[in-house]
Order: sequence, then C-alpha cells, then structure tokens
Amino acid sequence: MNLPRSNQTENQIWRKEEVFFENDAYYESLLAGIDSAKHTIYFETYIFSKSFIGDLFAKKLCEASNRGVHVRILVDGFGSPSFTSSYEAQLKRHKVEVRLYRSLPWDLHTHTHESLNPIRRFFNRIYRMNHGTHRKYCLIDSKHLWVGSLNICDEHSEALMKEQAWGDVGVYVEGPQVSFAKKAFLKSFESKHLLKEIEEYQSNHLILLNQTRNLKRKNRAGQMSHVRKAKTRIWIETPYFVPIARFLLLLMKKHRDGLDVRIVVPFHNDVWVTKWISYSYLFRLAKSGIKVYEYQRRFLHRKVFIIDDWICIGSSNLNHRSFLHDLELDVVLTCPKVKEQVVKQTLDDMANSMPLNQDIWSAFPWWKRLLSRFLSIFSYWS
Repeated sequence: MNLPRSNQTENQIWRKEEVFFENDAYYESLLAGIDSAKHTIYFETYIFSKSFIGDLFAKKLCEASNRGVHVRILVDGFGSPSFTSSYEAQLKRHKVEVRLYRSLPWDLHTHTHESLNPIRRFFNRIYRMNHGTHRKYCLIDSKHLWVGSLNICDEHSEALMKEQAWGDVGVYVEGPQVSFAKKAFLKSFESKHLLKEIEEYQSNHLILLNQTRNLKRKNRAGQMSHVRKAKTRIWIETPYFVPIARFLLLLMKKHRDGLDVRIVVPFHNDVWVTKWISYSYLFRLAKSGIKVYEYQRRFLHRKVFIIDDWICIGSSNLNHRSFLHDLELDVVLTCPKVKEQVVKQTLDDMANSMPLNQDIWSAFPWWKRLLSRFLSIFSYWS
C-alpha cells in the first residue's frame, strides 16, 4: 500500500498522471505528444500491424523525424510479422532508427544488429524465440511517458471497430522516474550494459521492469510480496490467466484469510488455447470460493492489479510469459483520483461479466474439461 501523500518524496509520486479507458483518447493523447516532441521519441511495441492505426503512427513518426526529432522504434518481430514489409523501409527513408527485438527464424531479411552469417543468425533467432518484448510504451523528450495494453493496430480503436474493439487501459505519467523507461529502452535497442542503472529502479517502485533475469526474479517476488501483504482486497483483470503455481496457491490462501479476491477475464479471447488452459486454473479458484468473472461484452485486454490501495497498470499479464519470458513495463499509480477511476471501471467490468462457478464447470462436456486439463501441460509457454 502506498504511503500517505504527505510523507512521500518526489521520487515516490508522479508529477502528473492520467488514465484512459477510451482507446482512441489514448491514441489521440499519444499522437499529440509525438506532434509536440522536440528532441527524442523512444517507441516500443509488441504489435505494429499494417492497418489504419499503423499508417497513422508511421506517418506521424516520420514527420517528427523530418523536423529533427531523434526517433527510435523497437518492435517485436513475432508480434509484428508484417512490419518489415509494411513500414520498415518507409521509416528508414525518413531517418527513423528501427530495430526488431527478435525476428522470425524464417524471415529472409537481415535486420540491423544481426549477424551477417546466415547460420549464426538463424540459431540466434531460434535461441530468442521464447523471449520477446511485450512492452507497449512511448517516451517523449525523456519527460513524457505513455504506457498501457494498447498495440498499434486497428483492433483497439472504437472508432474503427465499434463494439468489437478490444477493452484496454493506458496511462500517461510525468516525473523523474521515467528515466528508467529510457534506460530499459536503450538496453534493448542498443544492447548497452545498463543493468546496474536499471536495477536502481527498485528504490522508487513506480516503474516495474523485468529487463534481466535478476529483475524478473525481483519482479515476481515483488508481485508475490504485494499479495502476501494485502489486508483487504486483491482484484485482478487479465486477458490471459495462467499463473505460476505459487501465485495461484497464494491467492487461495489470501481468500481463506478473509480477503476479497476477484479475478476478471474475457469470455472472448484472441488466443483460444490460452483461454482453455486458463479454465483449469479459474475453476479451481472458483471451487475455493474466490469470485471469478468472465467479461461478456468484448475482448477485455486490460492488465490491472488492485491490491488494497496499490494499483498497477501496464503490459504484464498474469501468465507464465509475463512472469518468466517476455519483457514487460508497468507503472504504479499514485494519484487518488486516478486510482478511484480505475476501481470504478473495474467494478463496471465486473457488472458486465458472468460469474464462473463449479456448476458451469460441471456443465461443460467431459471432453472440454479434459481438453482444459490436458492443455495446462503447456502452461510454461503460454
């Protein structure tokens, strides 16, 4: 739980923060930031797809570079298989620096910072297949940071997709702590040895990173610590619920201790395998008495952790990929008004959900229950 504001130092609160539950409003805010950038833009995303939104962002980033802004983009090649053919050449023509964090093994292009030896390049790609960047953030002029669950694709836009748009959340923050987002970006973009500087972020706890193996361990321990110390509530919204065993058991223990534990997941999902794997975990929680909700209206892609008064938003899911494999970036909210908005939206999401219970599990055909339990064997990779 956060300390009372009167006891907090400048490094323990954001100077400014704003939360967005309307995806187009988040995009508009970010695009306005790109338009007003004066010095640098560091942009990292998992998906940058050939789309209307992709065209719009590519155009704005090129315009920023043309007026003298140093623009760098880091994209995950697995999440963005069409990026190279759609945008890479266009961006480079406008002197935008582009990197792919990992590339598909069968991609015939040789990307910047990759070995020119085709055999070595292939095996390097195989080695990195299970370790990508899942982060979605943009840092402008080393002062303004946008973070959330929104990729660069049409699926998030309510104006384009109407009721089919994914339900997401983004946040804008200002403060000295954004320097850690810059160091994390440079570590991935340039392979700079900034590990010591990055690990210093532990002293303020407002930007959560898992850049290295050590930070992954600290991040997992930090999440477990917040849950372990919880006094009243643990509310989690995640599209992919495949937690490590220790976390699952801890949630059930906190429920037995009398805490209000609630999990919200989507009924509609873009990864059907993960959905069916998650059922084996969700119904286990429901059987123990924990409130589990399945959101009905659209694909709920939000990643929200509410533990007492501690609220965290970003790219991390509650699955093995976020815990063990992929790079993530989350921010901890400090403004009481913003935190109230998040709690209100989470309650609204629960109101538009169907509770999952043991009766629903029993009503599943036997083969579906068997499929869910069988697929859970592959939880490590999901």
